[in-house]
Amino acid sequence: MNPGLGKYLERRNPVNVGAVYINKSDWQRCAALLSAPPDLPKTAVDRWGFATESSSKLTFSADQQRYVPSAIALRRYKSYLEAQRRYFLSIHNFILQAEDVTVTNFNLSKLPPTADREGIIQALSRRGVRTDLGHLSTYNLWEAKAALGNYQQDFRQLFGHLIEAETLDNLFRQETDLLSRVWPLWYFYAHEPQDIIRRALHRVPRKVESENSRIDRLIQQAIKEINTVDMVVELLPPGLKWEDSSALWIKLDVQDPIILNQAFESLLISLQTALSPIKSKDLAYYLIQESYQYIVIIPTVSGQMVSENVWPLFSASTILRQTPLSEQNWILYIPKPISSEIRASLGLKAWDLPEIEQANQLSAVVSSLLFVASQISELDGLPDVSEAGLEMLQEYVSDRSKLLSDMLQNFLDSSAALLADFSSLSETERKTHPYLQEAILVLADISETILPDNGSSELRMNLTEVVKYAQRIAGMLQQVEFVRLCRIADAIYEYGK
Repeated sequence: MNPGLGKYLERRNPVNVGAVYINKSDWQRCAALLSAPPDLPKTAVDRWGFATESSSKLTFSADQQRYVPSAIALRRYKSYLEAQRRYFLSIHNFILQAEDVTVTNFNLSKLPPTADREGIIQALSRRGVRTDLGHLSTYNLWEAKAALGNYQQDFRQLFGHLIEAETLDNLFRQETDLLSRVWPLWYFYAHEPQDIIRRALHRVPRKVESENSRIDRLIQQAIKEINTVDMVVELLPPGLKWEDSSALWIKLDVQDPIILNQAFESLLISLQTALSPIKSKDLAYYLIQESYQYIVIIPTVSGQMVSENVWPLFSASTILRQTPLSEQNWILYIPKPISSEIRASLGLKAWDLPEIEQANQLSAVVSSLLFVASQISELDGLPDVSEAGLEMLQEYVSDRSKLLSDMLQNFLDSSAALLADFSSLSETERKTHPYLQEAILVLADISETILPDNGSSELRMNLTEVVKYAQRIAGMLQQVEFVRLCRIADAIYEYGK
């Protein structure tokens, strides 16, 4: 296929890639093999015959399943089978769609302006040829290319001992090289079939390199525009992944913890302004997904982390969107903990102060409280249920309310510890702790809001009351974060005296 795509892109007149450069019987054979990959030996994965590779669960009741031997080997092969399905499905879809794209491009894409394009499209449609598969075929080939690495890795772990290492290495290298070369050629063939690219096999890889460089320049410029003395943004060394996905690591350092979230929003807006004009069909969009599927922002204060959490932003849902931050789903921006291995690799240090740990604990308790309350609130959208169902639902809500009560007590305990620290200071000392004073004032407002209407620390609510309670907690998250940052600012200020 590669030589055919190159010839097509180089010439003014269309080249029939499908008819001249692709063996139709081999192509169809590949599609058939990919549509039904051979199962693992049944005696190896489940000698009792109670499970199959494609079954999501056993067809027995919960009581019966206790007596059914588990398909132990299937658990071992689960990761491999999932990787296989993703890779095979994507490449199979591409093979099927590529036939229509090659026919479409040969008949339609290099026509003179005076040609009857609509008439040709209708004629192709009557033949069963879809003329709108350029983007979808490109996406599926990219998905296959992205899935190949995990498939090869899982295959090697399970079956590597059965194949000579050199043979397996050569096969993996050939597979990776083939998809890496064919995908960019297919992108220009499917998306810009009317263009002429001289010496396409050489120039297309250079065009990809040039686009990668442009993306990096856009990111660097976005960072440069918001760098100040009080807010320093730094690109960290590449290569580390976030949960097995490609990632761009950015360190966001501030001197004053109070502006940390404001700085994060400024960085996000700057990246969105630079990158959101990129559309899903653009080459740059695929390249960002390939190299920077996540943008991981690491917040630090005076060069050190104040918690183990970072902002891992899924690029397609955050920086590649033009939707204002206030209108986006807050779940996309939930901080998550970073592993100690990655921290060590990036040379990141963290503040080790008990006051900072206290502040983080207070925030974590409120976040957990909101999570559980919101989880219960989702039940409010259920359709009308029977009387028996309503009784079961209320029983569940009551049970979860006990968990909410425990979390609320944890919040009160954390608040009491913070208040005790402040109360231990003399009037003169309190004046030297302006951040702590601010934290205590806001904490008083939070305490009034977070307690149930009866003032008790025990929560006993029905579903409607839980929904309203979750909304109350969500409305005070910014206040809780302000208290956390004030406490951190006070601790760091005192440490620096």
